[in-house]
Amino acid sequence: MNKTLRILGLILACLFLAGNDGCPFDWREAIEEGAGDVGELTWKRADYVIGQTSRDRAETARPIAEDTLLEPTGVAFSGGPLFVSDTGNSRILAYEGIPARNGAGATFVLGQDDMQSGERGGDAGGLFFPTGVAAGSWGLAVADTGNDRILLWDSRPSSGPRDADRVFGQPALDQNFGPGCFEDALNEPWGVQQADERILVSDYGNNRLLQFEREAASGSAAIRVIGQEAMDVCLSNRGQGVPSADSFDGPAGFWTDGNRLAVADRFNNRVLLWRDFPSNGEPADVVLGQPDMQSRVVNADGLSRGMNGPTGVHWDGDRLFVSDRGNHRVLVYDSWPLASHPRPDAVLGQPDRNSNTANNTGDGTEVNARSLNGPEAVWSDGDRLLISDTGNARILIFVL
Repeated sequence: MNKTLRILGLILACLFLAGNDGCPFDWREAIEEGAGDVGELTWKRADYVIGQTSRDRAETARPIAEDTLLEPTGVAFSGGPLFVSDTGNSRILAYEGIPARNGAGATFVLGQDDMQSGERGGDAGGLFFPTGVAAGSWGLAVADTGNDRILLWDSRPSSGPRDADRVFGQPALDQNFGPGCFEDALNEPWGVQQADERILVSDYGNNRLLQFEREAASGSAAIRVIGQEAMDVCLSNRGQGVPSADSFDGPAGFWTDGNRLAVADRFNNRVLLWRDFPSNGEPADVVLGQPDMQSRVVNADGLSRGMNGPTGVHWDGDRLFVSDRGNHRVLVYDSWPLASHPRPDAVLGQPDRNSNTANNTGDGTEVNARSLNGPEAVWSDGDRLLISDTGNARILIFVL
């Protein structure tokens, strides 16, 4: 039954049956009962894999090459190449579109001189454990996490290696002063997105989001901070010991289109949602994974609606996906949640919403096309879903 019709029916039932003691049944559980699968997504098998030769493999010690990955995280696609942060190999791999076969090799690399290298670098052409990546006709942005900086290419690369054009978080491409808590400094940035001619960064180690003018020069200061009261304050949960609707403890991956915002607040075991972008520090409207804005319990109210260290979130226009890393699954909400602490409508990587075993294959094998091990990022365009199955050194591709 359509969820809206289910809600209306239950409201009428409550009004009809309610006595002095109120509604005689748990309306929240009743609304969500049967919400189950969204297009049969629960425990769905991936259609293709990159980073491995087949969907039933998870080798983590293969030699560095154009068709291998080590601890992959961010993915970005906007037409043209598919960019993948091959974090463990300190490089960005670019594929010819989204592969429709297993084991496809990358066509070029950024951050390394060739496809067989995985050295940590810190100059204009080097990378050190990159995580988030954003791409568009405007160019490319990479969260160069180990170097405490964001690298920017002023046009989207179509071949490589290629040096970055600009940098945020450090004064210049050839300078690195390490992490800092200032308007022009970063500490282990994780996620990066472009929206409204601006670059938004989740400054993971500083427990904040920073917004930069996209065309600003290297070393420029951020123009806005979210999650802290000032640009030189970087305390987890604003130093209060408990979270609030406008604080973070390790903000990791996020999604925004410049209007709405969703942030995976890792160590608070939750995702925060804003219906309107918090241009002036407005608090979040909705929390997922917790019963209220002051809670941070692992798997609050059980596995069916709780979270354990989420690191990725993505809205594809119809569905909200959350990488629930510590529970080895991706949660799926069939619409943008308008109320806090809902139960997800589907789950990938597990047979149901009450399971959280790493590589839960269901057939006795070690890994297969529906198992996950510490997924860190998720992306979808509505037709395809990509999950960085980080612990299994692969990217799973689902045709929706």
